[in-house]
Amino acid sequence: MKKQAFFIQIFFLLLSSLTFAQTITVSGTIKNEAGNALPAAMVEVKSTPTVLRVDSAGEFSMGVNPKAKLLVSCPGYEDKQVNVNNNTDLKVVLVAKLGTNINNNQAGTGSNNQFANGITQRQGAATSLIYGNSGARIGSLLPVFGHTEATRGSRYLFDEWTDGTVLSVKDSVIKNPNYHFNYDKINGILLLSENKTNAIEIDKGQVKAFTLHKDGGRFETFELVPEIDQTHFVEVLSNGKKYKIYKQLNTKFIKNNYRTDGMTSSGNNYDEYVDESTYYVMDVKTQQLRKITLKKKALKEAFAADAVKVNTYLITNTDDINDSYVANLGNYLNQ
Repeated sequence: MKKQAFFIQIFFLLLSSLTFAQTITVSGTIKNEAGNALPAAMVEVKSTPTVLRVDSAGEFSMGVNPKAKLLVSCPGYEDKQVNVNNNTDLKVVLVAKLGTNINNNQAGTGSNNQFANGITQRQGAATSLIYGNSGARIGSLLPVFGHTEATRGSRYLFDEWTDGTVLSVKDSVIKNPNYHFNYDKINGILLLSENKTNAIEIDKGQVKAFTLHKDGGRFETFELVPEIDQTHFVEVLSNGKKYKIYKQLNTKFIKNNYRTDGMTSSGNNYDEYVDESTYYVMDVKTQQLRKITLKKKALKEAFAADAVKVNTYLITNTDDINDSYVANLGNYLNQ
């Protein structure tokens, strides 16, 4: 009897090991229809208590049964079931729910109402500024722009929604106190919200420039300059009759690469967004564009036509050469 019980125990141990072996590592990304990552998405393994939140890049990795069924969800988007079927690389696209039309509140008058009406005319509307194919949809694109403790830096320009003004390609000015904005540095997309909770993505092809207001009355202006970047807006540091100075911001997502063997460790144990800036000067008269570095020698070469004024500025201003320094130099030369 004891011998039989022993073999039964061994059988269940082998069965347990076999079941455990029936596990594969599945990795994937969760994005929306515009190809943007959804860092608020969750991945649930159906019929199990396993639920995983994706990282800042909308990516996940988990061990599951090869025949597992995953339920992918994200606030503002339709849930989607994904059958693993031994696939170890999953690319999931979520479709936004039909949401509140942006002009429901009847905010603004005059041209602002025209703007709101235009973005509801999705099919072939020349005044449409919003992505989508069927009505003005509002998806939940990170209600809070502050990054989590595990992530350093941010994919967004500001940690909070801010007021702003948009200039369309038809030179129409869109300004409404009920509109709030932020800029996605990774995808180069301007976001708009009325309630500071849900966001819609503005079609960059319909935007010539936009200005976002900061605390203390400061503001930052961005333009789409294809000669510099065809997919992202660039910041205008100085804009005058002689020179325009641009700042191109390239934001990269660096995933944590922490490794340890119990004795030694290496890498960072956090995800990080890293900004890299490149600067350009445009001669307004000739439309020639030149890349510059924030060094005195490079500034002298870039503004050689105004050598006397440049030397005077460099001698009288001994602060660190940064964005403000270059912007003030450009404003001085444009006088």
